[in-house]
Amino acid sequence: MSQFKLNKDVASSSAVAIEDMLPLKSYLKKFGAYDVPSYGMTEYPDNELFEGIIFQSTEVKNMALKDVLI
Repeated sequence: MSQFKLNKDVASSSAVAIEDMLPLKSYLKKFGAYDVPSYGMTEYPDNELFEGIIFQSTEVKNMALKDVLI
């Protein structure tokens, strides 16, 4: 899995770099971790974005655990 570089951290409690939002959402969508909401993909952070980040983080942890167990 390739890495994604952000200009600024993404957190629900702080300002984000707007220029990071569409590329980040597209990246997460590519891996099945972002469901585009009914209103479409916007440049603003949304709940689906944060759910996708959590999902992706969990998937990476699970892959690392499988590698350790194998």
